[in-house]
Formats: sequence, C-alpha cells, structure tokens
Amino acid sequence: MNLSAATLSSAGVIQFSNQSAFESQGTILQTSNFDDLTTGTSLAVPYFRGGVTYTNVDYTIDGPGAYGGVLDSVQQSLFNARLSDITGSIDVSPATYSMFGFQTGYVTVDPIPVENVTLTTNLGVYPISGFVVPRAGTSLSFVGFATTTPGEYFTGFDISTTPSTPTAPNAPVMTDIELGNVTPVPEPAALALFAIGLFTIVGRQLRKQPASC
Repeated sequence: MNLSAATLSSAGVIQFSNQSAFESQGTILQTSNFDDLTTGTSLAVPYFRGGVTYTNVDYTIDGPGAYGGVLDSVQQSLFNARLSDITGSIDVSPATYSMFGFQTGYVTVDPIPVENVTLTTNLGVYPISGFVVPRAGTSLSFVGFATTTPGEYFTGFDISTTPSTPTAPNAPVMTDIELGNVTPVPEPAALALFAIGLFTIVGRQLRKQPASC
C-alpha cells in the first residue's frame, strides 16, 4: 500500500484527503451520488443506494440555495434534516469493501464545527475525530479510508460534527461515495517463489536454444 498523502487514523485504518491517492490504493467497484434527486426530497429510511444502506432518520437532499442559503450545499448531498448524524451500513454481500470514501462538508448556523467519523469493520470499531472540512455551501472535500489488515472490510459508519448544540446546530453532508478494495501487496515469500519460477522458465528456454556455430 502506498502511504504517501495518507494518515494513520487508527491502528488498522488509513485516512486519505487526496482522492487520487486514495483511488490508487486499489480498485473502485461502486460509486454513487444524489445528483438525480431534487433539493428538498425526503428519503424513506432505511434508504439504499450504491452499496450503502442509510439508517438514521429524516434524510433530505440538500443542494445549492437550500434553506435560504444558510444550510445549503454546492452539490446535491445527503443531509439529516434534524441536524444530526449520517449513519449507514455497508454491503458485505455479494462483495466486501476495504476502501470507503466520499465528498463531505458541514452545514451550520454557528459555530464552525469539525467532522468526526466512526468506522465499523468486521474486526473492530475505529473512531476518527476532529478533521477539518469546508462549509458545504462553499465547497466539499474528499475523505477516504482503507483498511490495512488482510481480510478486514468495512461494515458501517457514523458521520457527525462537533460542537453542536440546540442553539447552534450543525451537521455533515455527504455525496460521491466510493467503495472498493485495496490491491494486495505480495508477501516476500510469494515474491521469492515468483522469482524462482521466472528464473526456471528462462533457464529452460535458454537450454532449448540451439548452439550457434
């Protein structure tokens, strides 16, 4: 795994802020967004799209100019109308995913929050707190995560913002979700066996060549 432009968020999970670096870790198998939905559309929960089942309440599509431009987003995005967390489960059948990324930002009245993600895998729970994202009405930024343990895959997530109070609410938005799998790095023993096999094949080919006069 190429760890340039990555941060060790927690033992077993790497965080990426650069989308190209994230995508270079493996193969993206599923992508989804909410561009086909009208701003203000309410979604019945649980709501399934692109390998993710969104499981909190009162999901609404946010967009440009929504809510008088106070709680808007530059792109059609998923938003909890109760100014609360976005939670979801990630498919584990017929495929599992060791890469999970998305575009995100915050909507707020005041103050400016930071974003937090709690990731659940088949092997554990990883709380990742306090990373900075832009106000969704101005821009969105990418955040991605990849597991580092062979056989570990994502099963769910919770995205929140802090601080948030009844008098100064804020909440996250998300869109452009990507699910994929990290390209396995060959073990040294496997590389050694490959080299031995390659040299054996080359040696046989050389022995088959007729001697030159």
